[in-house]
Amino acid sequence: MWGSDTGTEFFESGQYESSNPAMPKLRAGIPRSGSAGCRPPPPTNAGLEKMKKLDEAEAEFRKVIEANPSNASALNYLGYMLADRNLRLTEAQQMIQKALELDPGNGAYLDSLGWVYFRLGKLDAAEENLKLAIQKTPRDPTVHDHLGDVLMKEGKLKDAITQWQKSLQEWDTSSQSEQDPGEVVKIQKKLDGAKLRLAKETGKK
Repeated sequence: MWGSDTGTEFFESGQYESSNPAMPKLRAGIPRSGSAGCRPPPPTNAGLEKMKKLDEAEAEFRKVIEANPSNASALNYLGYMLADRNLRLTEAQQMIQKALELDPGNGAYLDSLGWVYFRLGKLDAAEENLKLAIQKTPRDPTVHDHLGDVLMKEGKLKDAITQWQKSLQEWDTSSQSEQDPGEVVKIQKKLDGAKLRLAKETGKK
């Protein structure tokens, strides 16, 4: 949760936002006190991808964490950013685990931890945490997408298809402001490929 620390004031005052047009996208992923969701929009978000401001964002989030090492939202946010970019995964894991220590059972943090385990190749731990995340946030399309990726890597083709279908269903029912066409296209492509593979495997039996 955001407190009154220096880093928070920096973000809330709009000082960084005024000089960096990517910040509205970044701030959208950081909840104010009492908000349940704490995972940032994926770095592949079209606006961020075009602006190429992720390195600057990382530097500023490190300032927030330095000012308040117990800021669970910032720890999770930065940890997820690193994991999604496949960078400094051990550090990302440590940040996310600390966020969960501060806010146990947070579905968004569990998703982040599952995703960093996936990046590390620890598929059992990834599946376990992502399933816990779904229990907490069953309507989150990104969590279903992440679990689909893990299940596919484990060779659980039918289960992966189910998760990607659920992800697309949740994207379809999400509000206009939350929709990300780029992500939907990626998930649909994975789903189509998995269905084609399943059809081929079934035909051989």
